Amino acid sequence: MTHQRVSLKNIFLYSLIASVCLSALFGIIVILSGDFGEMKLKFLLTSLTISGASLGGLCCGAAFEARRVPHFATAGVLLIGMTALMILFGMWTEFDWELYWKMVGTMSAFSGAFAHLSLLHMARLKSSYRYVTWAAYAVDFLMCGIISYMIWSDFNLFNEELIFRLLGVDAILIGVVSILLPILHRLSRGELDLSGDNFENILADIDAEISTLKQRIDVLETQKFKMLENV
Repeated sequence: MTHQRVSLKNIFLYSLIASVCLSALFGIIVILSGDFGEMKLKFLLTSLTISGASLGGLCCGAAFEARRVPHFATAGVLLIGMTALMILFGMWTEFDWELYWKMVGTMSAFSGAFAHLSLLHMARLKSSYRYVTWAAYAVDFLMCGIISYMIWSDFNLFNEELIFRLLGVDAILIGVVSILLPILHRLSRGELDLSGDNFENILADIDAEISTLKQRIDVLETQKFKMLENV
């Protein structure tokens, strides 16, 4: 009897599929009925919130299961989950406290950064390309800082136009590192860097892949056995 482990990544994946389908259903109902009532809008926003949280959790869950940055990914999952719950609570209770929503906005920005960085950490780079990963940290958390400044301040320290220009430049840089890292991951294949902690990370990756392949072999052998029984 084969025991198939339910992974954290699969939980978020199924949650994402369900929430996207529900969002589409509610959207179709609202459009066809022509009634954009408050309750229907809340249901639609709830589904979209769950979809966003599931997508972020999927990114962090993939990094956690690949043992790339398990502690960072765990923190990301907790932050994303807490942010989603606060959004849902505030929306359904119509919580009207400015400080609360400022906190939710700030947490949402950092949740996005944790999810994005966890996904980028799936790339296995040789040592000469590691600076791109640190650049990704810099531009992601700079974006969090800019958004937090816009939420909490009244542009007293810096000119509003300067902030928006900086926001645009940083968004471009985030796009650049998001494109570069998968390319550099491809270029790093076959050139394993065994220095420092990377040796342990590579061994952990190999063990995880072997475990996945063994589980797949068990499933295939079970399917083969059932097919032979029915012959």
